[in-house]
Amino acid sequence: MTATALIRTHDAAIADIRTLRLAVGLALAFGLSQVIGWPASFISAVLTSVLLALPTPAPTLKTCIGFVLVMAVSLAVGIQLLPMLHNQPGAGVVMTVLALFWVFYFGARGGPPILAAFLLVGVTLIPVAGSESVDVALVLLQALAINAVAAFVFVWLAFALFPDPAAQQSVAAAPSAAPRPAADLARRSALRSTVIVLPVLLWLLTSSETSSYAIVLLKIATMGQQSSLEKTSSAANDLLMSTVIG
Repeated sequence: MTATALIRTHDAAIADIRTLRLAVGLALAFGLSQVIGWPASFISAVLTSVLLALPTPAPTLKTCIGFVLVMAVSLAVGIQLLPMLHNQPGAGVVMTVLALFWVFYFGARGGPPILAAFLLVGVTLIPVAGSESVDVALVLLQALAINAVAAFVFVWLAFALFPDPAAQQSVAAAPSAAPRPAADLARRSALRSTVIVLPVLLWLLTSSETSSYAIVLLKIATMGQQSSLEKTSSAANDLLMSTVIG
């Protein structure tokens, strides 16, 4: 067998392991969360699928604590925007849009995608839910914290059942030397992503009883993170197909 054939076989094996890990981890997350039934338990399945879809090694305890702390900070920022949204709506909307732009810029400059996704949760879901009611935002905040912790538990279970090959673990653990994208390109990408999300954000902020649609905003924001129009179109097509299958 040639070296090229060996590489292809190895890559196919890794792809199979990751596919099984995603399928089993998502099934565990959705099944157990629905059986136990903690608040907004479906969010744990969403976060689990995001974490397992990334080609990264199993998260360490330090990584999990770091991501949960980042989400807590982003949720705190979202809570701080609520008084301004209620008392000075114009200024509150501007601050929310600026926070959204910064998160997109952070991701476009090479920030970890999952970290940017966790930041998006705080600066989108909390202001939208809080624009309807501060009490709703506080309930959602508690639910997000519980689901974030649960998601990492399901991710650990999935990696324990389907671990990466030892060779792949060493490659994944090696530091990446990829250069950071240029600042002007990152600003352009962040501006485009903000413009994509802005209409839905404004609609949800100015409408009543829209907290139940907040997850739609998060999905649009996630697609807006794609680096090109082609990738965004592909993500939208995949979303439509998965919805039809579901």
